Amino acid sequence: MVPALIPAVVSTAVYLPGAVRRSAWSDDYPFLATSDFTKLFADGRPVLGLLYEAVFPTDIDDLAILRVIGVIGIAAVTTVLYHLLVRWDVSPLNSTLWATSVAFLPPFHFYAGWATTFAFSWILLVAALAGFFWVETTHSHHRTLRAASVIGMTLAMLSYPPAAMFCWVPLGLKILVLRIPPLQAFRAVLRLFCLVVGTGLASLLIAPIMRSIRGIPVDSRVQIITSPTEAVEKVIWFVSRPVVVAARPFDITSPEPLYALVTAGPVLGVTVIGLFLAMEGPTRSRLGTICALGTCCTLTMAVHLVVPDNQIDYRFMAGITVLVWGCVCAAIHWLLQHGAGSLPPRVTKAMRLRGMPVSAASFALLLPLVAYLAFTNIRHTFIEPSVSKEDFLLESLTDYDPAFHDRILIIDHHETWKNRPNLGTFSTTSDLAHGWVAKPNLRLLLEETGRDQNLPVLQVVRDDVQEEAADFLIDLRPYALSFPG
Repeated sequence: MVPALIPAVVSTAVYLPGAVRRSAWSDDYPFLATSDFTKLFADGRPVLGLLYEAVFPTDIDDLAILRVIGVIGIAAVTTVLYHLLVRWDVSPLNSTLWATSVAFLPPFHFYAGWATTFAFSWILLVAALAGFFWVETTHSHHRTLRAASVIGMTLAMLSYPPAAMFCWVPLGLKILVLRIPPLQAFRAVLRLFCLVVGTGLASLLIAPIMRSIRGIPVDSRVQIITSPTEAVEKVIWFVSRPVVVAARPFDITSPEPLYALVTAGPVLGVTVIGLFLAMEGPTRSRLGTICALGTCCTLTMAVHLVVPDNQIDYRFMAGITVLVWGCVCAAIHWLLQHGAGSLPPRVTKAMRLRGMPVSAASFALLLPLVAYLAFTNIRHTFIEPSVSKEDFLLESLTDYDPAFHDRILIIDHHETWKNRPNLGTFSTTSDLAHGWVAKPNLRLLLEETGRDQNLPVLQVVRDDVQEEAADFLIDLRPYALSFPG
């Protein structure tokens, strides 16, 4: 019982201190200021829209509640992964170490540090359970579980489709751990594919109905690939971006071509070799099982593989990151076992640390490092920029007088903002670089400081605007330039 709780307890202990601190980031601000979740309906995520309408607060401090819920969701996901591994005869020690490490993969930083994504960890959980029970009950009469799988997967699709693709993780782990023969593995892949397609089509029928009821048009970005050229470009993008990023599990820096080759190439090579040596049977059978496993990894990105837009950000990649990390760990474990079997007994005995196998000992030493990286990345990406920005804006508002000023002009040059050399969201030094943040952020601060009696017109402008007597200026450029380049 105790090992099963360790992943949840450790992940909560690392993420909770940051989650309860006052902060907000990017999309949090328009949601707080307007309580308008139209975009979620327009994007085909009506269940998420309804949920946010019900629970999203109107106060920055209350966002901590959502982040805590996200942290609990992360703990629940790691607990489920632990139990799945133990179910498939992985030792409690290895299951505990691996499930704990999963919590600190970069996608989970979002769910603990950004209130807007708090529900995503729970969507992962629902999708994982739906995929698991659907495959496991194929040859049984558990109609209730199968119906629950369909309902759960449909709700996940209507909430956040990229997170719903986490349904492939349990099957991928099962193929990996049990080294299932290729024919059996591909049959399971096909069964789960039917669930994904069926619930995906259902969501495509339900989402327009929900939009129609609300009178909301579909977002222009909701499209699918329609030409061979787009399909080829998508394959190239997938191999050169998501696969590379997943093969560098805890490295959040942007994968420039040479750096990606040097870092991801050896990891992928060692992983394939380790998996091949660990599989049983003739070469064709081994390659078949690896292909089935690769198919599961690929289909965790299914949503982004069928749309023209090539977005690369960790919050879309929980499934592929977790599965590839599992492949890397398993390959290294099996390679060490394979190598130790050919060594003299005296050397094999020396490769133990207080009775712990060297692979497990190395893993235990890795955990404090990845936990620290997760903690500091959340601090640098979400918490410190929020505190710094709030101090700057409050100081800028010191001389603002609602009785005299009718308009606040926010001077901003988009090209002034700098980036860190990280991937996607993690490269952003301040969310004020996002054009939709400054106005709702200032409105919220005016309300909190009791200066919202006569809410002024807020306008983002460049420095060549014609200033009027009743205008109050806030220049964002000095703040933007304060970040190291």
